[in-house]
Amino acid sequence: MKPIKSKTPRSWKQAEAHPSIDEIVSEFHDEAVKYYIIIQDHVYNPGTGEKGGGFFVDSFRELQQSIDW
Repeated sequence: MKPIKSKTPRSWKQAEAHPSIDEIVSEFHDEAVKYYIIIQDHVYNPGTGEKGGGFFVDSFRELQQSIDW
């Protein structure tokens, strides 16, 4: 049985409610806001190449392109 693939979120609100994401935390780094994306343990992490944990993105568009939704 194939796992059900969720739709790509179209807003920060949808991303926060997405089952692959545990939390989104905005932080101020290098004079700009970055978003720390904390993901579920079964989700591939583009920052580490492993599964789970978290990674930073600069924009919503970058988040959309970071995870295989």
